[in-house]
Amino acid sequence: MLGAFCNVLAIESSIDELASIAERDPVDFRLDHLTDPRSRQVIETVVAMSQWSEKVEPGHGKGLGFAQFENESSYCTVVAHVLVEEEVRLLRMWAAVDAGLAINPGGIIAQVEGGVIQAASWTLKESVLTEGRRIVAESWKDYPILRFDEIPEIAVSVISRKTEPSMGVGEVAMGPTAGAIANAVARALGIRIRDLPITRDRIIATIMNEEQA
Repeated sequence: MLGAFCNVLAIESSIDELASIAERDPVDFRLDHLTDPRSRQVIETVVAMSQWSEKVEPGHGKGLGFAQFENESSYCTVVAHVLVEEEVRLLRMWAAVDAGLAINPGGIIAQVEGGVIQAASWTLKESVLTEGRRIVAESWKDYPILRFDEIPEIAVSVISRKTEPSMGVGEVAMGPTAGAIANAVARALGIRIRDLPITRDRIIATIMNEEQA
């Protein structure tokens, strides 16, 4: 669901911005507006895993993204820790997922890890290269994608609920990953990149526009 990916990115970016306006921690702000216990638990679980409250060095940032897939399926929260220098570097990522009764926890972990990696590549790298209206990416070698040496350590916690029906996790991590990375970059830079992918050129252009405003 490519639409879900973009929708969650927009929603989670907006939630972080609202938390900033309210001068609140984005985790506390979310929890204040969530009554569903399963939503709260995936957030609280990944916050504990990632040591959210621990201070980070300048240029570093942690961001969180949350969603219940399609508003009726599995729950997932992702935290990303990034370092922003010339480019965005993923240092570590954590995820918590509630898919009801976990029949195959190892399979859930593998699926979420894969989703985190693919969504990170979409968020930071992937776009069809063009010049005007002409596509200049003529083969896969011309298409930017996350390299193996750019994949961070990923930790996944599965919350199994014996009394709840099992649900799919096929794309559950995609939107939360994008939201987590975008929010981490915004916290590291102090400005928000509003278009994907979050490349070096886009970061520079956004900073220059902020300085001229």
